[in-house]
Amino acid sequence: MSGTPGSARSGGTTATLSAMQPGGRRLRDATRLQMPQVLQLADLQAAARTFVGEHDFASFGRAMKDGAPGSPGSSTTRVIYRSGWRQEGEMFFYDVIGNAFLRGMVRALVGSMLSVGVGRMTVQQLGATLAAKDRSLAAQPAQRAACA
Repeated sequence: MSGTPGSARSGGTTATLSAMQPGGRRLRDATRLQMPQVLQLADLQAAARTFVGEHDFASFGRAMKDGAPGSPGSSTTRVIYRSGWRQEGEMFFYDVIGNAFLRGMVRALVGSMLSVGVGRMTVQQLGATLAAKDRSLAAQPAQRAACA
């Protein structure tokens, strides 16, 4: 996963993480995951749309800095401008652009969306997880959710 200044919005940040279908070659890059299950692109795309807009992402990460409410870095509210999956052959790529990300947020989002993509969670359950602001309800972050 890489964070670089986004071109879509001033001050935005981008991240890309990819997932591979079963049977593909093993990947060592930290931003790539090998999935033992078949992923459903339509379900992944529906899950990704859940995150677009301004939301409190406390279920999917933690603020970068500890501090009193209202201090810089203490908020878990972020704005996601674009969130979507694309498929190229056997590879799936998740692209997200936001005003900022929480610590572990992108991997947590991907882990939960992969749960939707393989049928372990519904898009409605994902939306409820976002609304709950409870990290214990989200799926494992992507690096732990994937098969090594």
